Amino acid sequence: MKLKEEKFSTHPLSNFKNIFYFGNISIGTPPQQFRVLFDTGSSDLWVSSVFCIDPGCGKHRLFNPRGSTTFQMTDRHMYFCNELGQIIGFFGRDIVQIGDLVIMNQTFALTYRQTSKILPLVPFEGVLGLGYPSLATTGIIPVFDSLMLQKVISEPMFAFYLNNKKGYGSVVMLGGVDHSYYKGDLNWVPVSKCRYWQITVDRISVNGKVIGCSSRCQAILDTGTAFVHGPTRLITNIQRLIGARPYHGCQYSSISCRGSIAIPRVVFTINGIDYPMRTEDYIVSITSSLCFSAFLGGTEKVTKSETWILGDAFLKQYFLVFDRRNNRIGLAHAVEVTNIQKLIDAIASKDHEHVVSCQSIGALPPFIFTINGTDYPVPPQVDIRQSSQNVCISSIRGDTEDLHSSETWILGDVFLKLCFSVYETTGLAWLLQCKCCGCSGISQAHSKHTFSQLSAHLLGMLCISPACHTHITFDHHKSSTFRLTRRPFRILYGSGMMNGVLAYDTVRIGNLVSTDQPFGLSLQQFGFDNAPFDGVLGLSYPSLAVPGTIPIFDKLKQQGAISEPIFAFYLSTHKENGSVLMLGGVDHSYHKGKLNWIPVSQTKSWLITVDRISMNGKVIGCEHGCEALVDTGTSLIHGPAGPVSNIQKFIHAVPYDSEYMVSCPVISILPPVIFTINGIDYSVPAEAYIQKISNSLCLSSFHGDNTDKWILGDVFLRLYFSVYDRGNNRIGLAPAV
Repeated sequence: MKLKEEKFSTHPLSNFKNIFYFGNISIGTPPQQFRVLFDTGSSDLWVSSVFCIDPGCGKHRLFNPRGSTTFQMTDRHMYFCNELGQIIGFFGRDIVQIGDLVIMNQTFALTYRQTSKILPLVPFEGVLGLGYPSLATTGIIPVFDSLMLQKVISEPMFAFYLNNKKGYGSVVMLGGVDHSYYKGDLNWVPVSKCRYWQITVDRISVNGKVIGCSSRCQAILDTGTAFVHGPTRLITNIQRLIGARPYHGCQYSSISCRGSIAIPRVVFTINGIDYPMRTEDYIVSITSSLCFSAFLGGTEKVTKSETWILGDAFLKQYFLVFDRRNNRIGLAHAVEVTNIQKLIDAIASKDHEHVVSCQSIGALPPFIFTINGTDYPVPPQVDIRQSSQNVCISSIRGDTEDLHSSETWILGDVFLKLCFSVYETTGLAWLLQCKCCGCSGISQAHSKHTFSQLSAHLLGMLCISPACHTHITFDHHKSSTFRLTRRPFRILYGSGMMNGVLAYDTVRIGNLVSTDQPFGLSLQQFGFDNAPFDGVLGLSYPSLAVPGTIPIFDKLKQQGAISEPIFAFYLSTHKENGSVLMLGGVDHSYHKGKLNWIPVSQTKSWLITVDRISMNGKVIGCEHGCEALVDTGTSLIHGPAGPVSNIQKFIHAVPYDSEYMVSCPVISILPPVIFTINGIDYSVPAEAYIQKISNSLCLSSFHGDNTDKWILGDVFLRLYFSVYDRGNNRIGLAPAV
């Protein structure tokens, strides 16, 4: 292919919340894969390593030098301090690969300290700097310079296309430029100082009025920075003009998430050309209801002269070319790319079809549909159909915008023939018997067999979700009492979903035995990939079970396996061991004081009535009484969005991605949350409702939902011994010992 002859690589990037753009590289022999931020604002390459002692490192891939036969240690140490945090490590050398570009003996840093609130939350493990060599640690050759020196690329230039609407489609080009990613001409701007990618800005204006750079100024184009930074005095003026307001005294300013056509555009004039920012790019979404302005002050702390940093909020509107040979930057308006057809080099033909070279099918990558956390690959041999000896047609068509205003896909037989799929609605179910993903031994003829015959053939390799491969799976061949049914079912949980088929067998819990017990075998499961358990045993009322089945607790009662229709939980607070479930009776040594009995409000689930919820004597929820589900299968305390928001404000919790963060030092002075139930106060202290993730990161255990009910999960139940009395339809609570 022409691209390979020219030693030019287009490398895909992922878009994280329109804030960071990162891509995969590999280091070592055999290669160890890492996700890195491609950053024009720095020049070193670093990744997290197995030597890192900070808790946040454990959430990421870690480079292990002992696992590489080509790694060489150096005696050089490194220290970085930037908006990502404080990074400390040492340098080593190894093979680095970016797509099909291979760099020999590349120097990079392995971290052993990462003091940062941001890094534990981002989906990448390092940074690959693309700045000038003068910005790198003294004596270190940056990655792009190594690509040039080792003649891995043809041209000393690279380019960025940053997609601002989807998580995919963004690319970095190394060694050349694909001109189909922009429209019009590239406008070249000379670099004013060869350290950063620094240029001269003529002026910054709003509605024709100059509000910055009145006598020209400097700006750094930085793909590793999400925001647009400038002098605080000028940024404050911009915030006022676009309607942004200071947020709780921090450096960020909040802005309406909806935006407005009335918000004026900020225009950067560079080398005589106007580059306006779109109003939607002013808005950085933190949560569904909290948005920040994309403008930040503070550059006066770094340099006395007026300097701006143009981050992704500005850059993602434009296609960018960084030309090291001529020390210049090219800017042009980016286009909307038809990603899939472009990736497979498909050429548009009549009837909305796209023609693909039949000879290239074997070299094309699969398309991966990630659904509810699970990857479903569609290989090119399935996606592309051969219409004649030399003509191959892509099976992916772009026409759903006529059906729905939001992005919508239709997964037809091209997708479905790869997967065993079960469709269920209330009172009626459809089964599609098709080739199981990865089960190539099943022929089309099998689709005529009954469900029970097909399932009996597939059991043992039936579950096709990745989570199944990391857990203990049931093997029906080893059980002489196993009995399969034709009934499919689906169970929805707060954290995931399970599609399965109903079966019967003997189930043992300790010394208790339930014979011919109905249970579910999962075909697909979502949301349980990292769960340390292999299934769920429900202990709610029969009305909540799959229709026609008898829950295991009811079966134990019917078969006389337990004396009393009662069970109880003791959940240990700090130890992994020590928690117990009691079936058929209660061991009163696990609680202190007497049990306070609360009637169940309806015999469908363990639902009770809460009188009120208060803090420091002030009612903050359930002012006129409300219902709460007592649920050992839920980790946190869930409630209606309004009252939960009151609690978050009371404990000074601030939005943090999809959760709420609390200052760790204030835990000792925060008041308890009091749930008054059946006239008794049940206190939940701050040490219980605040999760300490690390020494510097603490999260609230309250979660707001679009509901009118509360869920008292393990945060509450660890404090109280709980007894569930089916005979009298009541729950007993007492302080746990």
